Amino acid sequence: MKLKDFSKVLQSSTVLRSRNRLQPAGGNGDVVYPPTYSEGSTRHFRRIDGESRTCVLLDAVTSQANRMEQALRDSSITTPHLSVNVGNYHLTSYDVPHRICDAILRGCTLDGVPYLNSSVGKAILNHDVREIFGYSPSSLLFGFWHSNRTGGVGIKVPRSIASEIVAVDVENAPHTASRIDQLPISKASKVESIKKPDVVAKEGWDWRLNAKGKKPSEALLGNIPPSITDDRGITMDYALQCVSISLSSLRSLSLGNDSEVGVNFLAALGVAGFAEAFSKGCRLRSRCDLLPESQYVWEALSGPESVSLGEISSEVALGLLEESISDVKKAGLPWHETTMLEPSDDLLKLVEEGVQSIGV
Repeated sequence: MKLKDFSKVLQSSTVLRSRNRLQPAGGNGDVVYPPTYSEGSTRHFRRIDGESRTCVLLDAVTSQANRMEQALRDSSITTPHLSVNVGNYHLTSYDVPHRICDAILRGCTLDGVPYLNSSVGKAILNHDVREIFGYSPSSLLFGFWHSNRTGGVGIKVPRSIASEIVAVDVENAPHTASRIDQLPISKASKVESIKKPDVVAKEGWDWRLNAKGKKPSEALLGNIPPSITDDRGITMDYALQCVSISLSSLRSLSLGNDSEVGVNFLAALGVAGFAEAFSKGCRLRSRCDLLPESQYVWEALSGPESVSLGEISSEVALGLLEESISDVKKAGLPWHETTMLEPSDDLLKLVEEGVQSIGV
């Protein structure tokens, strides 16, 4: 598929979407592990094909967005983004939680100018979407909010791409745990488990005998009796991954006279991010590797009727992205490649204090 064909379909559409079934890497019936949360449950009911089905959330919209952003960050095609080195940490606007408005970036400078007084910050404060496009178009695609501005008047750009994976028709599966120690270690012994990384790095030990310590099992020594529970893993009929790109949302960004060119690029960016992240399967976490039952097929909708775009492979998606970048540059839309920031003294001190406190 070429960009001219892609663009023609977009002109008469309001949404791009792809709905795909996935199976565990071990095949149907293999156990997969959902994410764990401090509160609440991933299990819920959904209406699918006219029926109420027991489902479990395997990967939330925010998590899927992070995976796509990381794929774009690592892609062979570079798009405008912000970048900063804070001590030993290298971060970009693809990495930080609130994208172009993140507090980490707001604690940086650009050419010696505080972030919010810089050209990037002025674009944020002035709600200048066109200029923001030139610094971090992915922020416009995945959404952001300058939420800490007084009076709630900070710029808010809604998410235009959303993807989610849920397990459908689930049953609990057994989860086992045990440890049989090869050495005769008694639970009557007392051991101190050393948690602080700086102490471990200095002494070279992460446990030691201590009369005031706890049982050896606290340091993962000795036997741990086998146990079995059914509240961790699940089996499922299939996993459903749904991704949609709202063209209406992208058009509402109002990029000026070059809006169509910008929308084409942002849509291509979304398709490329999805393809780069998931075209070879989904590695969500330990014991949760998923493979698609068939090729990812995209469709464009403007109502009940749809137009099939067929499979858009990673190679094709990157080709669309490359063509759309060329059009963006020809149209004269802002395009700043990589914008390097410098951490402020306060940000460096904040990180240093954290390192000393946590011991990382």
